[in-house]
Amino acid sequence: MRVFLSIALIVLIQGCTPTVPVKPKEPIQGYVELNKELSFSLKDLRPEESKLRSVGASNPLSCDHGLIRFEDQITIPDRLTYLKSRLEHESVSLNLSGMEIELLEFSVIVNNQSFLRARSKGITFSYAASAIALQEMFNSFISSYECWKEEGKVGGYDLSLNPQYQLVGVVDFSARVNGKVYEIKEVFVPNKDEMDLPFVETAIYRAINAFILELKSK
Repeated sequence: MRVFLSIALIVLIQGCTPTVPVKPKEPIQGYVELNKELSFSLKDLRPEESKLRSVGASNPLSCDHGLIRFEDQITIPDRLTYLKSRLEHESVSLNLSGMEIELLEFSVIVNNQSFLRARSKGITFSYAASAIALQEMFNSFISSYECWKEEGKVGGYDLSLNPQYQLVGVVDFSARVNGKVYEIKEVFVPNKDEMDLPFVETAIYRAINAFILELKSK
């Protein structure tokens, strides 16, 4: 049994790395180039790791398996510049002049975990009866091993939003304005009409839209 499981893990580690659809060729939707000083101040208080690129564990039994965290510079412009430009463009309607905005979190993660676990079910160990029984047990375990179903985790989301086990773009955004903390989680699961949209840029665009809408409704 250990042999069969070891073979399965090796296949999972080596053979289940999808290509993440990132297209950093054009500016993020809604970007307006800044041509003047900001009317507000933005203080970057993010954890250092949220600004850097990292790839989750290759071990399929790790809760970090299937996670890719992207650095600020993955987009055009970098996402901090994008945030400043969007807020400055809305600064009058949001009454931001002279205000200090504290950026607490701005993580951009592509979560492939459900996608990879769904693919793992297609692995055939052997047609021997003992191997088939092991495979059924393994598939059951993989299906129930949902580390990232908790929405409160950075990169996590409500798995019911992803019934087709697609790659998912997750933006966790948090900022403090006038003592009030605004928290946004944007989960981009592309529908059939959105397959050509740039994955990371679309998630960022929608997250900042949601933040601006919350500021307008304060």
